[in-house]
Amino acid sequence: MSVETKHVKIVVGEARLSYTQNVFKPRVSESGGEPKYSVVAIIPKTNTALVDKIRAGIKEAAQKGLDILGGKIPVNLKSPLRDGDNDPPGGNPRPELTGMYYITSSTLDQPLVVDRNRQHCHHGCKHHPNPVPQQHR
Repeated sequence: MSVETKHVKIVVGEARLSYTQNVFKPRVSESGGEPKYSVVAIIPKTNTALVDKIRAGIKEAAQKGLDILGGKIPVNLKSPLRDGDNDPPGGNPRPELTGMYYITSSTLDQPLVVDRNRQHCHHGCKHHPNPVPQQHR
């Protein structure tokens, strides 16, 4: 059986990146599996236009994946847009996430990440990430 990926593209604009070391070297998650490249995009809660755009993209991705969700979006479907104040990674509050939302993006394929001057990105740099929520069938 082949796997069909359904993409929803959301360009978030300028955002701060964290855990950028995983962009250049894949790592195996704590739960195991294949090594993946990943990054965390940190978005201010005050950027309501962007937050609304991301939420709309999440809804669109869920709609596109209805066939694998049994025809109905589960009430407890976990959102990739996380609240840094109320849902910090690992349950440990982090000062850099106060007043922020964050999204963790991961992939098996090495991403190309450069700043506006086409220089490699580093921890804490500002960037225009393009997370692609996807559904697999």
